[in-house]
Amino acid sequence: MNDVTNRIPFEGLARPATSAVASAVGLSLLTNIATVLGVVVFGWPPGNVLLLFLAENAVVGLMTVVKMTTAGAASTQSRIGLTLFFCFHFGLFTLVQGVFAAIVAHGIGMSLTWWAFGLPFALIVVRYLVETVGVWFVRDARRFSTPSGAMAWAYPRVLVMQFGALAGMFLVFPSRVGFGEALTALGRGLEAVGITATPGTTLVVALMIVKTLVDLFVVAKSVDRDLTPDVRATDDQLVTS
Repeated sequence: MNDVTNRIPFEGLARPATSAVASAVGLSLLTNIATVLGVVVFGWPPGNVLLLFLAENAVVGLMTVVKMTTAGAASTQSRIGLTLFFCFHFGLFTLVQGVFAAIVAHGIGMSLTWWAFGLPFALIVVRYLVETVGVWFVRDARRFSTPSGAMAWAYPRVLVMQFGALAGMFLVFPSRVGFGEALTALGRGLEAVGITATPGTTLVVALMIVKTLVDLFVVAKSVDRDLTPDVRATDDQLVTS
């Protein structure tokens, strides 16, 4: 198979990639804004945000397993072995993070009702389902990725959620982390625009501002990676898989 034929599957990816990134970024913004509105406007407990970070972590892990088991490009690594390794490693990480997040969430207030937790969790699930189905299957991004390439998709997003869980210490132990002044300044800004700035609300807004900025960058890079041929797969493998 000559070089011209091998490059055919990669032509015309720019426009679909742009559309896919825009859709993924839009869904990310929607879920993050909904979380902030839930806490600020509808009175969701601030601890629910940390629980939602953890729930999102679990959804990312599940979607990654789907990607690893359906990646179309051939690889020298064992698909089953690599998937089992990911489940153990990612699962252990999520368990440890979950214990910590639950302790902090309990300390700052949480509620596992449908309105305060079930609904935002459903939005998170829909976001990742739409992103995975739209990019991975409909746009056939799986054709260009190996299982190891798909596994790498999960970890940058986990860093965002880990940041959120660790930042919960700023409210539980404010005097020990020296973050009180920054939260106080943000609280004054919220009060200036008519938002009641409780310590929990202020922390949630701070977390979601940072999370949104980082999340948007990670989402765009992840979708672009999904639609980029994996350099570890040969042209023949990409064409015939």
